[in-house]
Amino acid sequence: MGKFDRPRAKGTIRILLGKFSDNQSHPILNAWRRKYCVYIDIKLRRRGRAFYRRMDSTLRCHWPLERTSMSHDNPEAAKSSPIRDPRVLEVIKHLNESRNRPPREAFDGPARHDAEAFADYGFSIHPDQGDIIYLLCRGMGAKRVVDFATSIGMSALYFAAAMRDNGGGLVIGSELVQSKVDTARANLADAGLADYADIRVGDARETLRDLGGPIDFALIDGWPQPHGPSLARTVIEIVAPQLRVGGYVLNDNAEPDFLDYIRDPANGFISTTLPIKRGTELALKVR
Repeated sequence: MGKFDRPRAKGTIRILLGKFSDNQSHPILNAWRRKYCVYIDIKLRRRGRAFYRRMDSTLRCHWPLERTSMSHDNPEAAKSSPIRDPRVLEVIKHLNESRNRPPREAFDGPARHDAEAFADYGFSIHPDQGDIIYLLCRGMGAKRVVDFATSIGMSALYFAAAMRDNGGGLVIGSELVQSKVDTARANLADAGLADYADIRVGDARETLRDLGGPIDFALIDGWPQPHGPSLARTVIEIVAPQLRVGGYVLNDNAEPDFLDYIRDPANGFISTTLPIKRGTELALKVR
């Protein structure tokens, strides 16, 4: 046992999250992409005096800290969610447990830009991204949101759960592959959320041109294109004028031309990059 394991003086513990430089390492926070470390301060009282003893990123103790590993590297490890409906959570759990990724070489072949060639694979958001979607939609009282691309319906489940829990609303989804639309609709029905979603089949550059009124939130996660602007860039240019001031945009793939648009002050957004997956861009429309 180390000297920090059993402090003889009575006290309390506080845990702080702080940044550290990229040339340092930490055994339990790889999920934060080497940007953060934990400081554990033990507030001790000895002979009437209060003082702190800090255990920094060297972690000189034998506590089972591996149990605190975060869910960023392992989506299935996420055990808590702001969603409380067990029926919805069961469908989300099933989708996470059955994630099916194509082999890496599939992205090097001539069909890598053909969405139909990947019809058997569901490209879904990370559970942490879903939780953010749900929380922000609940907090802002969202009533009309956009889900692009819907794929097999993971993101639509989080959106639709928020719409229902807000007292009603609509998820407008867009998906190019008919078989994925069928799966997404089935998943929404299994979760009891079918009435809160309108999944449109076809090219999002057409299906999202008329959203029927101002929207509160948009997920932009498009399929890669062989040339020209990315789908994410094209779709944000279509959706942004229909997004209300105070509305959010979440982008999964960090396409450079999408980031150029969202970070250009002339387009009325402010944004930040969240440490989820390869980097998740969250933008707020301010004017």
